Amino acid sequence: MGVKKPKMRIVLIHGFNDKSGGEDNIDKTKPLLEALGYEVEKDDADYGYYSLAMVRFRKQSAVLRIISALKDADVVVTYSNGANYAMKALKLINRRMLLIHCSPALDAKAEFPEAISYAWVLHIKSDWTVWMAKAIPFSTWGNMGAVGYKGTNPLVTNVDFTDIAKHHGGMFKDDVLEYTVQKIDELIRSKK
Repeated sequence: MGVKKPKMRIVLIHGFNDKSGGEDNIDKTKPLLEALGYEVEKDDADYGYYSLAMVRFRKQSAVLRIISALKDADVVVTYSNGANYAMKALKLINRRMLLIHCSPALDAKAEFPEAISYAWVLHIKSDWTVWMAKAIPFSTWGNMGAVGYKGTNPLVTNVDFTDIAKHHGGMFKDDVLEYTVQKIDELIRSKK
């Protein structure tokens, strides 16, 4: 009798200024991913609902907490500014894993950390929220969630969701959620 292979572990990381703490967006994927056989951990920490200035000052504590959550992760799935926190955390981790950014509020040419074995950027051209993030001076925030990744790392692939979802968070709406989870599963299985 063969040894049962352990489940792949996914960590979901939501963005900041999210009054639902991820429950209205990325955390909705948890039960569907679990039904597909994944072990899923939600990022239950509340970054708080505060100004952009405070987000910039408090980011280090969020990054340190995320490092701890990622220590046993096989896959990291982020949403919005959760991508920013995850990228900072992954730069401090000496472990390779898959990374999926959903509507990331990151600079389109952001450097991906060496900790990734492969990454995907799910973007929506009409995502005006990340266009606003691009206007924030002297930050790593940007419009990757609208235009996709524009850097040169061959381990990063764009996935255009424009025909599926129309706005920031649109890929987590009830009528699109199942498609989003199927796409996440397909991407992970393509690199297993």
